[in-house]
Amino acid sequence: MIKKKLISIILAALVFAMPLLSACGEKADTPAPGQQTEETASAETTEAQETEIPDSLPEKDYGGYFFRELITTDIETVNTYIPEEENGEVLNDAIYRRNQKVSERFNVEFQAVPGGDGLDKLNSFAKKTILSGSDDFDISFEHVIYGPNSTLEGLYMNLFDLPYLDFSKPWWPANTVDELSLNGKIFLGSGNIAPTAIDGSKVIVVNKDKIVDLGMEVPYQITLDGLWTMDALIGMTAGVYNDLNGNGEQDYEDFYGYTTQPHQNGFIVSCDCSVLKKTDGGGLEIDAYGDKMVWLVETLYDWYYESGDCWITSTDQKNPESFINSFNQGHSLFSFAKIDDVRITFRYGDIDYGILPLPKADEKQDTYRTFAHDTFMCVPVTTTDVERSSVIIEALCAEGYKMVTPVFFEIVLKEKLAYDEETIKMLEIINDTRAISFAYVYDNWEGFGHLFSSIFSWDGKSKRDYTSFYESRLKSAEKRAAKIVAGFADG
Repeated sequence: MIKKKLISIILAALVFAMPLLSACGEKADTPAPGQQTEETASAETTEAQETEIPDSLPEKDYGGYFFRELITTDIETVNTYIPEEENGEVLNDAIYRRNQKVSERFNVEFQAVPGGDGLDKLNSFAKKTILSGSDDFDISFEHVIYGPNSTLEGLYMNLFDLPYLDFSKPWWPANTVDELSLNGKIFLGSGNIAPTAIDGSKVIVVNKDKIVDLGMEVPYQITLDGLWTMDALIGMTAGVYNDLNGNGEQDYEDFYGYTTQPHQNGFIVSCDCSVLKKTDGGGLEIDAYGDKMVWLVETLYDWYYESGDCWITSTDQKNPESFINSFNQGHSLFSFAKIDDVRITFRYGDIDYGILPLPKADEKQDTYRTFAHDTFMCVPVTTTDVERSSVIIEALCAEGYKMVTPVFFEIVLKEKLAYDEETIKMLEIINDTRAISFAYVYDNWEGFGHLFSSIFSWDGKSKRDYTSFYESRLKSAEKRAAKIVAGFADG
């Protein structure tokens, strides 16, 4: 009974995308012996989770209210939040059933408000409607940078002010709530309303066949032993370059130890390098200079640009030379990736891959740290019924935790993406150590949270001298930090 009133562009997208709806579906080959079917596994996982940890919500009847979610119009986003029907695909059906349960419990229906064909357009639409005072949507799902910028402009509510959001519950990950909070306020919701935070986790993928051919072992055991470090990763890529086309030049057709886009900032988090420090009283201090950060910049520069072991390319997946296509076509031993790259692209390719967490700085670091980002849930200040919004959001998150997240992690990731038992263990490490970075989220490319977006490039203008860069960027970073503090104070 969940209804959606979608504009014609979404209907057109649905028709166009029908052949692609298997993007989250099962791989064409036969499941491994003893593996559960999607339907059985989904039912068992859901049944086991549904009755655990009750929420604290009141009984409410909202009279068929259309709860409006501002989302982009691409088909995958639509199905991530408001699938139209069950279609036999395990994740789609888990989300649909979650929505049905909340819909029936509170007598609401879910409606997609189309925000355009990209998160930049969604953000512009949200700004325009909120500033006009219009009550056009109940929640929005915002870009990792554009959304936070809007919170500093006073467009979104402090989620701590929503009476029925219970941040003591496990569907609000405590480390994420703590990281995204400042001065007793939090404007961005991340957790279990959708599996996007897990999907946005940054990982390393490895070509298992090539690593065996090169006389090495897939580094599963050293990861379990806590020894998967930057030195270990860089060491395994050393000297494996092969001029496959024999033209005497390093180009896309050759084989490399590692492929990445240079603006990948995940190593800042995985190597536990500080950028911003929260102070008593809701302040921020720049904390981005020290021996470890200097070491990281110099280490990555030498590896990326001097070793000859890396293919440094763009993020554009339509570009045949992108890091995604490079690995997927067998041109690299290791590659940077996100979980959704594996889920959407690699699992349908021909490479026998393994998945690893981002490495630690060194063996002394106490734990792995998996850099993740999300499409954040935000509540507009134009909301006319804060209590109703908080009830529905809390219900979606609680039931997402019970009905969707287990399906996504246990079935979509572990059963569909993992081709061996060791990768399942790696996925557990990745999920257990996910970290969203406040500095990255609120940086707006003005400070040090997006350091490698500024200091590295693929056009020959990269810098190794972090000290000079730090000094040149410091005033901009301080100005940005002051703007963040002011935004949280005024929000």
